[in-house]
This record gives sequence, C-alpha cells and structure tokens, in this order.
Amino acid sequence: MLKEVRNIDGRNCYLYQVGKPEYILIQPVDDHDLEGLDQEIEAIANGLHEPGFLLLAFKIGIRNFRLGKPLQFLAKRILVLERRRR
Repeated sequence: MLKEVRNIDGRNCYLYQVGKPEYILIQPVDDHDLEGLDQEIEAIANGLHEPGFLLLAFKIGIRNFRLGKPLQFLAKRILVLERRRR
C-alpha cells in the first residue's frame, strides 16, 4: 500500500494506492475519520481479489461542510494527479 499526504490548494489530501488502480474512491474526512483511515484502507484492500484502487481523502470541517465545493476542487485535480503518476 502506498500512502502520501499532499497539500492541494491549502487542503490536506491523503492518497492511498493499493495495487494497480482501476477505481478512484473519494472520501471527505474529519479528525475522527483520519484516526481509522489506515485500517479502513486495509479492510477494503483485503476484500479485493485483483484490481486495485486509489482512495483520495480530504479533510473537512463537518459543521460547515458543503459537498459541492470540495468535489469541484477534487474533480479538477484528479486528472492532474493521475497524469503525474503515469
């Protein structure tokens, strides 16, 4: 499992890669979620037979969270991240 933490537009993003990614999973997280994220990734990876995945988690504040803006921010950058990986 590959794990990276990147700062994208002032927002901490946590990238996990398992195997050769065929799927991209996007997950907004808060501090509580971050504590168990490694175990969550392990559990997902253990349930897979072959293809891998890339999970992109980004930290948010739950109280003032609006899904639209973070997803727009991520959509613009996923392609950039994927191009850099190749």
